[in-house]
Amino acid sequence: FTKALKDKIPDGQRAIGDEGYRGYPEKIRTRNKYDTPEMKRFRERVKARYQTFNWKLKQFSIFEERFRSKGETRLEKHKAAFEAAVIVAQYEM
Repeated sequence: FTKALKDKIPDGQRAIGDEGYRGYPEKIRTRNKYDTPEMKRFRERVKARYQTFNWKLKQFSIFEERFRSKGETRLEKHKAAFEAAVIVAQYEM
């Protein structure tokens, strides 16, 4: 997180994360005892949406199968395949 995503969250905005992201209050909002009932419901909806999205990605075997490609364009092909799966999953939601 600190190497890849932290700097992509714009200043003044925060993402919602689970307890694994505590320690980054300027970037990630985690559950706490002061959350209002509305915030708790919002967080539940976000979590459900996240789980649905991950389930859709798993339908493409993105996380289970090894990507097989050779040559100089291997990384670009892998990125394109992953982005295509993400776009389809987003579209289906």
